[in-house]
Amino acid sequence: MRKEGKILLILLCLFLITLSKPGLLLEKERAYQLKTWLLPRVDMIELLADGYKEAVADYFWMRVTLYYGDENWRKRADDEDWGYLLKLTDLVARLNPYFFMPYYFAGVVFPWESNYKKEVIPILERGMKYLPDEWRIPFLIGFIYFYFLDSKKRAAYYIQLASEKKDSPEYLIKLAARLYYEAGEEESALLFLEQMERSTSEPELKKEIKRRIKVLKDILFLKGAVQKYIETTGKEPEDLEDLVRTGIIKEVPREPYGGRYYYDRKDKRVKTSSELGKRRKEK
Repeated sequence: MRKEGKILLILLCLFLITLSKPGLLLEKERAYQLKTWLLPRVDMIELLADGYKEAVADYFWMRVTLYYGDENWRKRADDEDWGYLLKLTDLVARLNPYFFMPYYFAGVVFPWESNYKKEVIPILERGMKYLPDEWRIPFLIGFIYFYFLDSKKRAAYYIQLASEKKDSPEYLIKLAARLYYEAGEEESALLFLEQMERSTSEPELKKEIKRRIKVLKDILFLKGAVQKYIETTGKEPEDLEDLVRTGIIKEVPREPYGGRYYYDRKDKRVKTSSELGKRRKEK
């Protein structure tokens, strides 16, 4: 059988198996109900396709775009329908794991428009394996952890991975360091920035990284001083000047962004009012 004929036969079989244009059923309690259908297993497709998985992946990707492109579908889709679309997207990524678009679609669409947020992360992590040079995939994971799953530490880790990829934007270095700082992981932020400072040759970026390193070293220095104050006096300091008054430090370091260091008694952390350069001191 010719190659083109075999591909058409495979697609025809799959079409008959997964014939699934959403049907609209009128009900009394609900104006419309969207019908979804089962998908064939990946191993069955691999056996049937026999070397033509990319063509089959294109077929299913077309189905993903047809579903999502239907405004009526998006308006009336429920969790079950979105779950089906996620499985369809995952199927495309499994059949053609070097195809970037299903990963991008999973990371951009589902967290915003459906209740499937953490469920897309395994798909994106698999994408990191097959597309190791693509910075946008770990960036999407980091954003999902930060914005939707409220985990700044995990977000910082994936943003850091994204920043280390070739051609990634420079702002990711600053973003990763800030997220580590906000998560209370100053040591991780410092190690990361020191590594970035050694690996970059761009003068302005190197200068900015050095400033952030200075802030983190100051915070860790003050953090140790606060701990010593607590061990000596049996109580927390009211402010960082208590460390000077008791002779634990000579002075509170100057914050290079124009802000000030302070002790947050609620969070029990030394912080900077500039948020690691995020906000500058008003003139």
